[in-house]
Amino acid sequence: MHYVLSDIHGNKEAFDTILSMIDMKPEDHLYILGDVIDRGDYGIELLQQIRTMENCTLLLGNHEYMMVNALRHPENLHYKYVWRNNRSLITFDKFFKLTEEGRRSFFAT
Repeated sequence: MHYVLSDIHGNKEAFDTILSMIDMKPEDHLYILGDVIDRGDYGIELLQQIRTMENCTLLLGNHEYMMVNALRHPENLHYKYVWRNNRSLITFDKFFKLTEEGRRSFFAT
């Protein structure tokens, strides 16, 4: 079975509820169409969880794209401004509470 999900926006409770409802099997696959982060409290934790799921493909949504631009180009105030104005403060705060290794792992392939 193939499943598609998008716009989780840091809502770990809803994400975990959906996972329990669909009861994914090893042969199933979940496609997440982005917007895992921002707005809710658990965007960073959800990204970490999703990255460990072998039968899951995460595509970047506009919120992840804004995050990547702001973090990879800290000198560009426009990128920071755009991401900040899309309710990213919780994600930003939690990202910088990670260890340096943890932050680097977000940009590893």
